[in-house]
Amino acid sequence: MQRNQSSPLRFIDRCHEIAELKSYLDDAIKGEGRTVFISGEAGVGKTRLINELQDYASSKNIRCLNAECVPQGSKPYMLFVNAFKEVAEHLIHIKEEFAAVEEVFLINRAGVVMAHESKTEGGIDSDIVGGMLTAVQDFVKDSFADKASVSGLARLDYGDKKILMEHGRTVFVTIVISGQESDEIRNDMKNMVSVIEKNYINVVEKWNGDISKLSGIKNIIKTLPRKKYSVERKLDSGEMESEKIKLFDGALQTVLKISEQQPLLLFLDNLHWADSSSLQLLHYLSRNTRNAKIMMCGAYRHEEIVKGHPLIKIMEMMKAEKLFVDMRLDAFRVENIPDFIYSLLGKNAFPDEFISKIGTETEGNPFFIEELLKTLVEEGIVYKKERKWYAKDVAEIETPKTIKDVVFRRINHLDEECKDVLKYAAVIGKDFDFNVLQKTMNKDEEELASLLEKIIEVGIFKENGILHFVHPMTQEVLYRELPNFKKTVVHKKAGFALEAMHPKNVEENSAMLAYHFSKGGVPDKTMLYAIKAGDRARKMFSFDEAEKYYKLALNGIEKLEESMENKKTKVLLLNKLGGAYFVLGEWNNALECAKESEKLSKETGDEKQTAESFRNIGQINENRSEWDDSLRNYEKSLQITERIKDNQGIAESHKGLGWIHWRKGEYDEAIEHYTLAVKYGEKIGLIPVTASAYISLGSIYGKRG
Repeated sequence: MQRNQSSPLRFIDRCHEIAELKSYLDDAIKGEGRTVFISGEAGVGKTRLINELQDYASSKNIRCLNAECVPQGSKPYMLFVNAFKEVAEHLIHIKEEFAAVEEVFLINRAGVVMAHESKTEGGIDSDIVGGMLTAVQDFVKDSFADKASVSGLARLDYGDKKILMEHGRTVFVTIVISGQESDEIRNDMKNMVSVIEKNYINVVEKWNGDISKLSGIKNIIKTLPRKKYSVERKLDSGEMESEKIKLFDGALQTVLKISEQQPLLLFLDNLHWADSSSLQLLHYLSRNTRNAKIMMCGAYRHEEIVKGHPLIKIMEMMKAEKLFVDMRLDAFRVENIPDFIYSLLGKNAFPDEFISKIGTETEGNPFFIEELLKTLVEEGIVYKKERKWYAKDVAEIETPKTIKDVVFRRINHLDEECKDVLKYAAVIGKDFDFNVLQKTMNKDEEELASLLEKIIEVGIFKENGILHFVHPMTQEVLYRELPNFKKTVVHKKAGFALEAMHPKNVEENSAMLAYHFSKGGVPDKTMLYAIKAGDRARKMFSFDEAEKYYKLALNGIEKLEESMENKKTKVLLLNKLGGAYFVLGEWNNALECAKESEKLSKETGDEKQTAESFRNIGQINENRSEWDDSLRNYEKSLQITERIKDNQGIAESHKGLGWIHWRKGEYDEAIEHYTLAVKYGEKIGLIPVTASAYISLGSIYGKRG
């Protein structure tokens, strides 16, 4: 069915609403920014209303930007990143810190350096190398003599450098880094040891000093100095909130600059699927654009907003500040349905009985009406004769009762191959890439292209750079009605297809990969990519999203076979999740994570992690004003970190103890601990701890006079 082409699609039964929106836009042009939320059931015409407003905006030389939320694989601030991608390359500025691998040594059981690669030509000064090697070689001998001590001695501090070591059966990989240690560095080191011992075990065990036999190994170890590792910034909750405001303000300044060049109309669709970070940024922008030439419109389905939904919380806060206008769209009234049908088909001779039945059965929902008419045309019940549309006996019309019926009645006219394409596409998502679909289906490119043309022709898909479902409800219904086993298989295939297509960009796609692999029943991949997605969210101060992905990663690891390595990974995950809970103020959940982390780290023999768990518990006690409990846990951490010579842990423990003694009015003890925090922090270049300790010392001395 083709739309009536004799005139533009007329706007039906929304005169009051469009007039109100135009008046708000006129205000925005004058520098009186506006935010409007438009709600209504699926298919009621929210997007169509905004399209009409955008036509008006274009006539006024107003820049129109759009973005819509998707229900799966969301990334922090994705809504705004997508909206501004064509006019602002980096709307969200992330301040990142990196660690660089400067030297790599491969050392055998005897403590002999077999291979050495350096980031810079010639490497570091020979005297420094000699000092490092003395420390490393002593460590190697001690470790092979007493393997139980390996986990506690996996890192040495050497001036402002860190020496990290990964132990194998026959060799050590030892690296010198500048910057913080990261999980990714550790994983690369473990993989390197594994590859070397798997593929070059005979070379290692029988090595007689002949360098020429190590060419393969040298090619492996030279990859580390070429990489740059993003590391987690060590910030307390106050610093994190400050950095988040800086991030928001950076986005605000970019948006204001764009609006100064040309007034801006921003449309954000499907807010019921928005990630929490996007909603928080929406609130911030709304508050700070009230004197700007900006109008923001957000649309959502009211039936999707249930108790606890993040949009409810944001709207409650915005309502208290009188930041938005709420507009509710209802279905068409009976008297407007003939005009809507005319706008779709053109001239017709439909009897009143036909119009009445259409209106009654669809309850005036525009999406239902349009999809039903398309189906009736395809079935020959509505037909065209001499430039006019007619309907057969009304009794022949079997009207669908639900959205599901509407969708399936439409696709039943397609052949089985097209239906199969629809099913695969529905699993991939509302928007999908041709190549991902092709790899997921393992279908010939030309054959798939022909099938897609058929589906586009009947109006179910459209193409705009990438492929889309014309209406989100079609994708939702198709996905919901697929058997679970089919969903699992397709999600798994989609995950591997997406992974294969973007091997060097897994960070960017980690959220979607975690989603597909979790739904596809691949727990190891779920864990891997959910951790990456959580880390990415944390760097962007989107702790709600970080919490979601860390929980997904834990769910993945619970499905893996129990092993010492998986226990260690679980400890790291619990610390990450606990950190997200802590920043969100969910202290009971944070405490539960810290206690479980402490228990598991003792089982793995990782004293460094045990100490960190005690510090985390101490910090939670501290925020609850449980001073004595906090003191005990910080002291437990200090005892462990001093025994294993973990300077970072020592500095952080003293900083925590200094704070507690200060709160208790024990100034001498506080000064002593803060002074030691400075000493150990400066020793290893731990700037955040050192700076915080200096500030606290200044405050204490100032208070004492």
